[in-house]
Amino acid sequence: MPGQSSSGRRRDEPPKLNDDNSANLVDAGQLVPIMIDWSDPDQRRNGLFAAVCFRGRRLPLLSWVSTPEELDPSQNRVEEFFIGQLLRRLPTTVRPLLLPDRGFGRASLIRLVQ
Repeated sequence: MPGQSSSGRRRDEPPKLNDDNSANLVDAGQLVPIMIDWSDPDQRRNGLFAAVCFRGRRLPLLSWVSTPEELDPSQNRVEEFFIGQLLRRLPTTVRPLLLPDRGFGRASLIRLVQ
């Protein structure tokens, strides 16, 4: 039926809560856009964040805060570990569409998430 998801929920209807009080925001097998980016709130801390894009909002999934010293010797290893943790924590029914900014554009990271 037009305007309904495969679960029978109308697209404009709020998600229902499961027994564990978590919401079904997407249907099984649907691509889920997940933004990944760094934030530098000040010179003492860096934050790496992953969030689901949902109805024009960012819903946080995972975050990691560090000092600049903790990124030595390799920020790339931190990013790869973070993305690995993110992917392991997602339900198996979710198809993540990772949307990192251009700073993540390197071949080793692309191979990791394929």
